[in-house]
Amino acid sequence: RPPRRIVVIGLDTTRPDHFSYYGYSRKTTPEFDEVLSQSVVFSNAWTSAPRTRPSFRSAATGRNPLDAVGAKNIGMVLSEHGFATAGFAANVHLQPRFDFSDGFDDWTYSPGATADAQVDRALNFFKDHGERDAFVFLHIMDPHIFYNAPGPYRDMWVTDPDSALPAKFNRWEVYDMDNRGLLTDQRKAHIEALYDGEMSFMSRELARF
Repeated sequence: RPPRRIVVIGLDTTRPDHFSYYGYSRKTTPEFDEVLSQSVVFSNAWTSAPRTRPSFRSAATGRNPLDAVGAKNIGMVLSEHGFATAGFAANVHLQPRFDFSDGFDDWTYSPGATADAQVDRALNFFKDHGERDAFVFLHIMDPHIFYNAPGPYRDMWVTDPDSALPAKFNRWEVYDMDNRGLLTDQRKAHIEALYDGEMSFMSRELARF
C-alpha cells in the first residue's frame, strides 16, 4: 500500500469570520475556501482554553488542559505505530521546553516563522520520508500580530491607510491607543486590513502545501 500521511495544521489567532468561506465580505481565503468546500467542516467547535499552551496541549492529547500536562500526545501514539513524526512550530509557547516535542522524531521551533518557511519545512520532511508513513504537526503563526505580510499581501486590503499608524505594533500598544482615544475608525479599519492580508498570504501558502 502507499505510505499514509496524517497532517494536523494549527492556525494561530485565526478568526472564522475572516474566512470568505464563512461569508466575510472580502475574498480573503479563496484557496482555503476550496479545501473547505471539499471537506467535513465542524462549524460549532469550541476550544478548551483561550490561550496557546493549554489549548494546544488539549488538541494534542484529547484531554482537558491540566490533565494534558505530561499525557501521551498524538506524536507519541503515531510514532509507536511506525510513523515518522515531525512538528514545525512558530509560537514561543510551543517550544520544546514546554514538552510539546515529546515523542516526535523531529521538532523545529522557529519563533515567528512565516507560512512560506513553515510550508517549505513540512514539504521537505515529506520528501525526505517519502517511503514511510508520516505525521506532521504544522503550525502557522502569520495571523498573529505584528500583521506584516510579505510583498503585496501586506497592503492588499488597505483602502484608506492611516499614515500615522506605526509600521510595527503589539497588542498592548493597540490597547494604549484605545485608552488614549487614538484608535479611530480609520485606524481600526487599517489594522483589520493588515490582518486580512496575513489571512490571504496564509491561504495561498496552505494551498501550496
